[in-house]
This record gives sequence, structure tokens and C-alpha cells, in this order.
Amino acid sequence: MKKLTLIPLLLLFVSVMSANDALKLKGDSLYTAGDFAGAIAQYDSIVQSGLESADLYYNLGNAFYKTGDLPNAILHYEKALKLKPTHNDAQYNLELTQQYITDKIEVVDVFFLKKWATGIRHMFTSDEWGMISIAAFAVFMVLLLAFTFSGSGLIKRISFFVGIVFFSISAVGFWSSGRSKSEQVDTVEAIIFSPSVTVKGAPNTSGTDLFILHEGTKVEVIDGVSDWKRIKLQDGNVGWLRA
Repeated sequence: MKKLTLIPLLLLFVSVMSANDALKLKGDSLYTAGDFAGAIAQYDSIVQSGLESADLYYNLGNAFYKTGDLPNAILHYEKALKLKPTHNDAQYNLELTQQYITDKIEVVDVFFLKKWATGIRHMFTSDEWGMISIAAFAVFMVLLLAFTFSGSGLIKRISFFVGIVFFSISAVGFWSSGRSKSEQVDTVEAIIFSPSVTVKGAPNTSGTDLFILHEGTKVEVIDGVSDWKRIKLQDGNVGWLRA
């Protein structure tokens, strides 16, 4: 009986995908025609259905940019880059949009090895790193069998050293996949939408005023108390904001 449920489930999946494809095509058409608010409504309805992709968020970012809604544009470019760090168009448009916001936050320099490792990790998505890890481990297992059962000393030496390489690739892929997924799920970042907000030194209205931030600025949420959030900027400054 369980097998019989596959057909209606498959039909439901196909119908949902077809409906979302139609919505995207309509959104693309409205965007081309200059109806950016209409395009936003079509793209957003796809997101509300539970589906997401880097290109979809990129399209939303472009549509919001065209309407002059810079915070929403930045938000959706950032969402696109969360799913696909190598989305060059989203990165370019994000940097372009950030030129028009008030706050210019200087990014704190990181140790070059960490920067190098991050660059390698962002070469592929979490799923792509997972596939690389599995494929490399499969090659490693084949080489391990060759090393174990081959009677040739040359084949043993080759399979041993090449096996180490592929095992290392598998380990790097496994770590990168997990780290990338953690960045997507665990790291809480936010975009400020209020025209201006005062960051406090404590989670209450009587706290010391530290500095002012403006709409479009990205922050990292590192803690929370009641309806207050402790935020951190890319330059290392921290403070408290109302959620």
C-alpha cells in the first residue's frame, strides 16, 4: 500500500514545482516590464511555499533594489550568498548596494590562514562539499583494497600515497560541508530596517548610548535577553538593540 502513495505524492510534487515555475516566469516577466512590486509578490509567493534558492533570493534583491528598498535588497542578496557563497552576481550587487547606505563598517582583518581556509570552503556549497567528500572516500576505499590485496610492490606504494591524498580530500570535504551548513543554520545575522537605531551598552533603555546604526547595516546576533539582542559588527564593536 505504501508504494501506491508514491503516485499522488509525485503528482503533488510535480504540480507544486510547475506552479512555482509559472510564478517565477510571471515574476521574470513583470520584472522585465518594470513592475517590480508585482515581481516581488510573485517571487515571494514561491518563498512562502517553502522553496528557496540563491537565484530566487538574487531576483528578489534586484527587484527590491529597483524599488529603492535598500535594506530588503541587502537582506536578499545576503540570503543568496548564504545558500551559494560563490554567487558572483549577488556579491557584486550587494557591494554596489552597500555604497548607498550610511554606515561604512570596516571589516576586521583576520589571520591569513583563516582567510585562506574560508576562501577554500566558499568555493563550493555545503551539498557540493558533501558530494566531494563521498566521492573522494569511495576512491580511497578502492585504493585501500588495491593496497591490501595487490601483490605488486609498486601498486602498493602508489595506492598508499594516492590513498592518503584522497582521504585528506574526503576529510576536508566533510569538514567544509559541516562548517558551511553550520554557517547557514547556526550563525544568526540580521539587517537593520529602522532608519536609525541607538546601540546601548546594556539591555535596557537606560543603558549608555554607544553608537548609532542606520538601515541596511548587517549585524551578527550573539546573545539575547528578553526583547533585547546583543549584536556584533564586522569591525568588532558590540552592543545591545531592541529585537
